[in-house]
Amino acid sequence: MTAPQVKFPLEYVNKTVSLRYFGKQSDFHLSHGLFSSNDVDAGTRLLLKALAARLDLPTLSSALDVGCGMGVIGVSIAQVAPAASVAFQDRDALAVAFARENAAANNVRNADFLCGLALWGLGERVFDLVVSNLPAKAGRPVLESFFRSVPRTLTANGACAIVIVSPLEQLARDSIQASGCLLFHAESTGRHTVFLFRRPSIITVPEEPQESLAPYLRKRQRFSTGTIEYELETAYNLPDFDTLGYAAELAQEVLPPAAIKGKALFWNPGQGHLPVYAETKRPGGFTTVRLAGRDALEMAISERNLLSAGRKGVQTFLVATEAGMAETVGAESIDMLCAFARAVPKAPWNFDLVQSAEKLLCPGGLFLVAGESTEVFRVLDLCRGFKLQDSRKKFGFRAALLQRH
Repeated sequence: MTAPQVKFPLEYVNKTVSLRYFGKQSDFHLSHGLFSSNDVDAGTRLLLKALAARLDLPTLSSALDVGCGMGVIGVSIAQVAPAASVAFQDRDALAVAFARENAAANNVRNADFLCGLALWGLGERVFDLVVSNLPAKAGRPVLESFFRSVPRTLTANGACAIVIVSPLEQLARDSIQASGCLLFHAESTGRHTVFLFRRPSIITVPEEPQESLAPYLRKRQRFSTGTIEYELETAYNLPDFDTLGYAAELAQEVLPPAAIKGKALFWNPGQGHLPVYAETKRPGGFTTVRLAGRDALEMAISERNLLSAGRKGVQTFLVATEAGMAETVGAESIDMLCAFARAVPKAPWNFDLVQSAEKLLCPGGLFLVAGESTEVFRVLDLCRGFKLQDSRKKFGFRAALLQRH
């Protein structure tokens, strides 16, 4: 989906660095909340070097930066090919916010920004160039799916350029060959490998739809807390995929049946353990269920699991930071906010979370926060307008239930 335009979270900037490419200097804001928070990473530099040597970048009319992060590759291409339209895509809403800001700061005008899973939301669009610094943590099925799907996003003479960590070099090489694409350049260092390849003359349409969650899915299994049992399909690259983590377990324990009513918002829902548990414990108890957070995969898998549990009408929102929660979700008051605390070093995430709770919750509304004990304490320390109802700890994790005055 198109990333919503909200105020840029300047407080999340760790530092600003410069990069020269084709003799032009670009400046980039970096964040501790995103990959490569101290400098432009070596893999990106290797990919940009290969692009400069092997492609006529100034003649491009369109490009797509998949997994764009802070937008370094896409902005660099746009600086060289100012007439080209450049699309930036990432599953992390904070990354998309940084890419948007970095593009604007470097006078990139012909650009659009998409928050979603790789190659989702493109419709019939095709590009002269698709680039990606592929994350190893995505998992083998997701990476293989990318190589199968990318030919459909290329123009007739289009090219794809990727960089991947060297241990996955053979996986990438085999996947390119299996896709029928024409490899025309490969370059390796001790840590990274770059591949450049062109679309095949005849495209074989993969059996899976373009926007399928299948490559992300691990398995369906049962979980239990006390007397409540429920089933989830779990996703690669998200925690709590085979056992229930302590934060989720404690959150379930402090959620009383009487609290499962009215309008609820789940922040950072992960695999969907807590909302599915609530739906199982008291079916239809919440009149409205909303999911919000940075990660498009979390939104997709949690919504899928809620629908499987019988919940209808789930709303999802991609939000870069806790500060944007109320603005993006809407001013309508809610009865319960369930939040999993995730710290971003040197950023006021805890203050923003409490502020959003105060804006969103109606008087008497409940605020459940769970996570590592230290992070939960940092939230509770700011909750002046709330009364603690329950709190439980286990092995360095904590969940607390509070009620707004």
